[in-house]
Amino acid sequence: MNKLPIILSLILSISVFAQESPIKIGKKENFFLTINKDETYIVKDVKYQSNTESIGKEVTLNLKRNSIDIYLNWINPLQYKLVIQDSVINDLRVEEVKKFFKENLTGLAGGSSLLKAGSSGYQPIDCSNINGNDRVSKIFPEVYNGFKAGSFKAGSDLCKYWQMMDALLELELLEEEKKVKNIIQNLYKADSPNKVQISYSAAEEIIKRIEENDNEIVAKLFQINDDAKKIDDVSKGVLKQRIRQFHKELSSSYKNIKRLIELLKTYMIQIKVSLKKKSPDFNNYYRIKPLKLKQGKSIKLNISLSTRELKKDFTLEDKSKIKEHKFLIQKYDFITPKIGTGLFYSSATLNGFGVTTNDQDELIVTQNDIDKNTVVTGIFLNLNFDINSQFLSPLIQIGVDPTKERPYLLLGGGFSIPVSNFAFSIGPIWTWEPELNDLKLDETVSSTSVLKEDLSYKFQTTPKGIYLGLNYSF
Repeated sequence: MNKLPIILSLILSISVFAQESPIKIGKKENFFLTINKDETYIVKDVKYQSNTESIGKEVTLNLKRNSIDIYLNWINPLQYKLVIQDSVINDLRVEEVKKFFKENLTGLAGGSSLLKAGSSGYQPIDCSNINGNDRVSKIFPEVYNGFKAGSFKAGSDLCKYWQMMDALLELELLEEEKKVKNIIQNLYKADSPNKVQISYSAAEEIIKRIEENDNEIVAKLFQINDDAKKIDDVSKGVLKQRIRQFHKELSSSYKNIKRLIELLKTYMIQIKVSLKKKSPDFNNYYRIKPLKLKQGKSIKLNISLSTRELKKDFTLEDKSKIKEHKFLIQKYDFITPKIGTGLFYSSATLNGFGVTTNDQDELIVTQNDIDKNTVVTGIFLNLNFDINSQFLSPLIQIGVDPTKERPYLLLGGGFSIPVSNFAFSIGPIWTWEPELNDLKLDETVSSTSVLKEDLSYKFQTTPKGIYLGLNYSF
């Protein structure tokens, strides 16, 4: 009578993804992803927004439909660099099953106006009324004090030069430069779509204002610079020096404004892109990737997040990576395969042929039983059935001992306990038995090699016994 072979299987997963339980996405569910400094979690149903599920660095998504839109909480693109990469691969489950049979069975992610309306050339100033309260006197008191002894008469050269200073002040370039810097800082600091949209509108206004008056600003700066050169160095050297100095400051400021405006335009493009494709169901979430699955294919999706620093020159510098998540997106299947290696101890009795010497000292063919007591390495395929329980999952198990001559073949059933990674199985065990082709029992042979060449191995449909399996998934 056959002895009962005993099998102990230690399942080692060969999946390239983590062993966390896959997240199922229903036919009417969506995938809303939230990434922040402290944690990453998902929401599948907007009706239950408080029902969140934290996720790790590597996640498997099982879709009950062929496509899905990935939504992400709004992330300021000036503060963070978001990188999304996706690629289509063969379904790893299909590949694992194919590999198992091929190798083991077949082969046995605002502000004031820049230029006052109607301004052109120098604003008329009644120099007879200059008393220290005008804007030139207030900003440049040293100039006023140096020339208050001389009368500022209308039409005089001194009055004209005073008007140059007033015209330079009228440009408000220093103030506009500050405004552009403040807008960039506000865009960078914004932590919500509403806040960033307010700064975005202010950015549109100041860009429009500067670009519409660009030619007039340049012409006025050029005119004042040219007129200042004509000032008599002896009689009005102090005034000339102050005008040239202030003109230089404003020219530098305007040049920097132009540079900042180009940066601002770039940042506004990034902001605008981040605010596209807003979710109609979930506030402050935006679609970052539409995905569609093809038959027999899966999708790898990598999402990484790095910090960005706003430097003193208002450029952005990418800094360290703070988050990275890898998603395997595949079609949901009621059956989940898992392949692993394991050990089983066999105490089966097998048929065998050999030779012995008869009374005439001749080698003759004999048949004897072989007690095969050995520990054998096996390859196992578990087909787990999803019954939507974390405590019980039925399974079918196929195992094979890939030896050369007489491998074991196991086919059993059982159940796994998903929350514990343990599984139990039981089933029959088969093997291949040798048969004589031309030789017969007790027939004389010249050597053992003759016997080996005559033998063939055939699969026996009658089980050699029953095996018990204990599996653990690492």
